[in-house]
Amino acid sequence: MNENNNDSTVFTQLKKLQFATYFDLSSEIIETYNNMYRDDVSFIKNKIAEQEMLLKIINPKDFESYIRQLADYDYRPEYRDKSKNSQYKFVHLSGSIVPITKKQPKTKPRTHTKKNSTTLLSDQLITPVFGQHHSTKSTVGLLFDWNKCNIKAMLRYDRGTYLRQWVGSRQQVIDYKNLCERDELNFTRKKDFQDYVKNSDRLNEVLAEISRDALLGIVFCKNSDIGLALHYHETIQQQLGINLPIFCYDNQSKMFRRFYPKILLSNDNTIQEQAKLRLISIKQSLKASQWEVLSLFANKKSLPRGATQIIADIDSALKQDNFDYLALLQSVQQKLIESSQAKFNRSETTRNSYHQVAYLHS
Repeated sequence: MNENNNDSTVFTQLKKLQFATYFDLSSEIIETYNNMYRDDVSFIKNKIAEQEMLLKIINPKDFESYIRQLADYDYRPEYRDKSKNSQYKFVHLSGSIVPITKKQPKTKPRTHTKKNSTTLLSDQLITPVFGQHHSTKSTVGLLFDWNKCNIKAMLRYDRGTYLRQWVGSRQQVIDYKNLCERDELNFTRKKDFQDYVKNSDRLNEVLAEISRDALLGIVFCKNSDIGLALHYHETIQQQLGINLPIFCYDNQSKMFRRFYPKILLSNDNTIQEQAKLRLISIKQSLKASQWEVLSLFANKKSLPRGATQIIADIDSALKQDNFDYLALLQSVQQKLIESSQAKFNRSETTRNSYHQVAYLHS
């Protein structure tokens, strides 16, 4: 799945255009630019079905450091809590407490990063991700093969493991072990953990040491993060020489799909014409969507005010010559995203309708 094609020019174009098309993961061979994405994604499907797909959301400010870890296994970022004088540790996989011995110099080259917090995806696609409920937080990350990582802990829920509460004095570690037992936090068997994750809509946490070979793809969970996903793609390709596929994941609609950038010709007239066609398509989708807004003057459902205004803006633009359809398209896309997230004075049905239109026309 790893390719070394140099397509930075293509992605520069895509960032400018902000166009994309989604195809279902079950699709077989789809025509895409330069035949670049004709690889087989059945392996990805199998990893999800077997519940062996790990996902890690990476904050943009930490991304450079994380890629450095993957490029150089000897690079070890400092712990956030530098004050700990650790004497004992709780070993999650065995459930035992052991004394910490002085580390001996490494005689063999490292093959993995230090421990990272990741999430195991349910095969039901109901697992939430870090930051998805915060409108200001990005939700772009990486996908990993469980079997090519060193798993160090399997936790029922996000425990804030960056605090490293499993190490410390003997009493501190005993307290942590007692917490694990009280909350049934820790799993020592993979199968038990997978069975729990399968039907849980709660954020779980897996501590894993990652290898470059474990990399399977890039994932984003909000349409507003497409640009950042493309940036991660380019950076990984340039620094690691790995060309990863990009996926879109939404646990609310149980959707996991391949993201295929659809590159348009560089001719400005072609760009504007494609933007115009996309606006017409958005207008049609809005009119066809299921809304839950009762008209004050008739016993029937009508379009919400926001959708009506978007349609009016599109109609007005279509009547004008030499209009900047691309700018309007980007503005409309942003309004759709905002409308799908706003809860004030909107029913869940209405938000879902905006959500579907936003995803269809990202």
